[in-house]
Amino acid sequence: MNRGKLEKLCCEKLGNELKVYKSYMLKKGVEEVYASAYEIDCVVSIYELMVELICDLAEDCLEKLLVFPDLLLFLYNKWMRYEDSHIREMAYCMREEMANLANAGEVRTEECAA
Repeated sequence: MNRGKLEKLCCEKLGNELKVYKSYMLKKGVEEVYASAYEIDCVVSIYELMVELICDLAEDCLEKLLVFPDLLLFLYNKWMRYEDSHIREMAYCMREEMANLANAGEVRTEECAA
């Protein structure tokens, strides 16, 4: 199979997985969907990143991705094992802004730099 066809099939596979995932989520109740908001956001982001990365992957990797079941959820579960600095950066920003508020009576409007 040529590379272009492999890339197209991988994109279609990922698109189908995302469609099934969204359909599954839409069957849940409002509270369950709300509780799954981070997961939903991550799965959509993983889909978007994978579609961009497909052109950089080797053909043998693309062939393996085609037969890998539930790739998006697999990658989401792998992502959850990585340390995320988001909360640490947010906490740093909050501490800085609370110190500024206490010292100067105003909060900076520009973004916090970690």
